[in-house]
Amino acid sequence: MAWTRRVLAICAALLALLALLTLASPARAQTTLTERARVQGIYSYQTGTIPPEDIAVQVVPELSLVDVTKRSQLRATYTFAAGVHSTLPADISNRLVLNSAFDLSKRTSLLLSAEAGHTTVTNSLVLGSPSNVPAGAIPLTIGQLFTSRVGEGVSWEASPRMRFTQLADATYITTLNAPPALSVEAYLANAVLSLDRAWPADAVGIDLRGGYAVSHIAPLPTSRLVPMALTPHWRHDISRTLTALFVAGATVVVSPDPDTRTLAGPFAQATFGYLLDDSTFDLTGSVGPTANALTAQLIYADQVMLRATTALSVEHHVVGSAGVGYTHGSVIELRRNVVPQPDFDAFIADTGVTWSPTPAVDLFVRYQYVDQLTASGIGVATTPALQRHAVIIGIQLSARPDPIRVPTRFPQRVDRGDASVGTSAGTSPSSPSSSGAPSDGASDGASGSPEPSQ
Repeated sequence: MAWTRRVLAICAALLALLALLTLASPARAQTTLTERARVQGIYSYQTGTIPPEDIAVQVVPELSLVDVTKRSQLRATYTFAAGVHSTLPADISNRLVLNSAFDLSKRTSLLLSAEAGHTTVTNSLVLGSPSNVPAGAIPLTIGQLFTSRVGEGVSWEASPRMRFTQLADATYITTLNAPPALSVEAYLANAVLSLDRAWPADAVGIDLRGGYAVSHIAPLPTSRLVPMALTPHWRHDISRTLTALFVAGATVVVSPDPDTRTLAGPFAQATFGYLLDDSTFDLTGSVGPTANALTAQLIYADQVMLRATTALSVEHHVVGSAGVGYTHGSVIELRRNVVPQPDFDAFIADTGVTWSPTPAVDLFVRYQYVDQLTASGIGVATTPALQRHAVIIGIQLSARPDPIRVPTRFPQRVDRGDASVGTSAGTSPSSPSSSGAPSDGASDGASGSPEPSQ
């Protein structure tokens, strides 16, 4: 468990840095502890498993501490989940998420984040909110997955028109109690350097991306990969509520392993983001190397994802949230003596509605559908064919409103109009501030990693 010790050491160092920056900040403005508790029932049906049906009841208490000063924001959230099942063994999950944002100067901002926890694969799909459901392939594994992530980002405004952004993150994932034939262990590190030149409604720039991935997904041998990409980008504010990002470049993946080939291909992304009050819509399509959100495995994928949250009725405090995504991908395999895994297609649709009769009470209902297909081939597939339906209904109680949203990414608009978004409409399980998915975005598939400013 050498990687575990290294990641825990990085998390400890990051915690120490967070404490130092917080203590060094000016006089305290606000410190709030919010207690929440959720009880939910889950009915699921999944093909390819024995037994196919399951009914579960989960209790999910949570503590969230927020510290806000004039130049810093910090949120620490601990979530515990305990579930009993009609046909499966009882399970528990633990998760600690730290997100922080600091204004180091008038021109420099810093984002730091850390996360660690363990849960089952199926719990990872339902404990977050629908708009934060992970995209990618569901792995062939049983038991619990331990996941830890750390992330860091710096944004420096060199002039009113020039901005430099640096991002870095590291993820470690391993199975805790799976048999050796189904074990997973993966480590992934990424870094991005970005430079932008901005005009009133447009910005152009270039990104230099690099990474290092080590993965062992049984029964396959350990693989080491080094992805690199050079990607020019263009951002455009279409209106005061709608913005677009276009990225196009080239990517190369190499391996330090012996007897390997080189993979070269396109890297492209198009994103449309809509923001008005508490309504957010984000549509992203991409082509190129990316990490599987559940295993940190490097895949080459064509992917499209829509994430949305909006108030269905402001008067009656009804909020809707959804995440819909499709991925066609293949696990990147560069070794000449290893048969590549078959391609896979994964589709996920997750939608939920929450009604808040009082600020302290949320009633919610949710439906999730997952369909995953694997192409025929002679390679060993670690992404099995499956189809899963899940219906979730429950109630969440909060000790007090929790309106503060700690930023987890730099502003996406050219005019920085989304930089002031710091409050959340509520803490409902179907909104980004649910107990399973804190409002600062910790449950995102890329949680723990600040997103680029482009």
